[in-house]
Amino acid sequence: MFSKLTSTAWCLRKPMNSHRCFSLSQHLWRDKSVIYNASKRPDPVLDDEFRKKIHEGFKHPRGLAIVEPSKEFTKNVINCFDKALASQKDHIQDYVSSGEKLEAFIKHRKVPLERSEVKARRNKIEDMIKEEFSIEHIDKVDKPDKAVIKKLKSLEKSHLCKWTPIDFDEIGSLTYLVTRAAAEFASLRNVFGQIKEKDPAFQPRTFFDFGSGVASGLWAARDIFGRLNEAFLVDHSKHMNDLARLILGGGDDLQVPAGISFRLQTPSSVNLTYDLVLCSNTLLELPTAEDRLTTLHNLWARVEQDGYLVLVETGTNAGFHVIAEARDYLNQLSRLSDDDDGLHVGHVVAPCPHDAACPRHSQDTIPCNFPVRYRNFDIPDLVPRQERDLVKTDLISYVVYKKSNREAASQPRMVEAPVRAKGNIYCRLCTNMGTLQEVLVRKKDDEDLFQLTKRMKWGDELPVSLKEWADKPKVGTPWMKYAKNQN
Repeated sequence: MFSKLTSTAWCLRKPMNSHRCFSLSQHLWRDKSVIYNASKRPDPVLDDEFRKKIHEGFKHPRGLAIVEPSKEFTKNVINCFDKALASQKDHIQDYVSSGEKLEAFIKHRKVPLERSEVKARRNKIEDMIKEEFSIEHIDKVDKPDKAVIKKLKSLEKSHLCKWTPIDFDEIGSLTYLVTRAAAEFASLRNVFGQIKEKDPAFQPRTFFDFGSGVASGLWAARDIFGRLNEAFLVDHSKHMNDLARLILGGGDDLQVPAGISFRLQTPSSVNLTYDLVLCSNTLLELPTAEDRLTTLHNLWARVEQDGYLVLVETGTNAGFHVIAEARDYLNQLSRLSDDDDGLHVGHVVAPCPHDAACPRHSQDTIPCNFPVRYRNFDIPDLVPRQERDLVKTDLISYVVYKKSNREAASQPRMVEAPVRAKGNIYCRLCTNMGTLQEVLVRKKDDEDLFQLTKRMKWGDELPVSLKEWADKPKVGTPWMKYAKNQN
């Protein structure tokens, strides 16, 4: 099936050249007034075009949309279980149970350690053992001390990240389909929807997916952009490719639509370029930073001019780390690129409104992630009704990069849920200046902006510009103000 690993701590109390530590606990070592510069809140000014839009009757949707797999995707999955996978119907509940373990494992994965880091940690552990047992050498072969070896193994188990890629066989692929494919579809549909909203004229005709799995990315791209002329899907698992081909053919792998190709490995040549390139939940399957950045460089070279590269990972510490790593690398490529060739010039489209260093990665202690709500496949007789009706929430970290120069400043984005108080709403934003900033929206100052912000949520762009902060003299109680004016 898929490999099962034990999740272990990966940071020593005294870090040794390790990755920056993040926590999913929103209260661990966080002073939001400092992180979001709450002492110097600039005044938000609603965009004039958006104000006009509001006066014409626009209502921002409340709450996060619940995404379900498209009707065609669901229909094809049902056809697969009615035809080629009919013998697997009786095992669906077993796959669902295994999928819960798979999901827990995925959300507790760590970034694989570099060889130098592993060596440094081993040396540190051995130094700790030598100091504790007052010995100069740890004998592991001739006359090993049982107490020393036991302690050594215990420390190695708790401080060395035992990482391995997930290898999906036939059963593992089916498990992924019935438990994780809907979540991946919802995540990618939301991200592609942002591209469509920001660039309505963008209509991709060619699509490249590295780590395609059961082709959730292709189904999501079709749902947002319509028909694609060519799709090139790469996944190292033969069983994932076979299942994706079967679903696309509606239960017959010989009926795959024209223009769709499958490969186990990425072609070495980058002569062909694509309008939309995707890498979803795959970067953590690569063993080293060198492999991740080499793959990223290869994917960026495949993006057509004015095309998009989309990277998505689970919204965990590890997922955010590899997304931040990839974003930083693409920013460096863009800055170092010659203006003449323009090969690597690009900019971040979402979620970041800027191309500066990520302030969340350098200043905060939690990952930058965004919620996605979804339902599983509506498959009669296969998934219990309560399971099909259940609305789940996933957190994702992602970046969308466009191969072109930035033409206009982007709007600030809410990186936390807004905090509502009577007549006031506190918004924590990532701004186009590359900073984290808290702003206060007051009902008495701008009724339109206040009513709009009431309907906005974590992950939305706030259509405002921020005035430069100016220190305002504090005035005491009204009667003190009156007395001051009288004098």
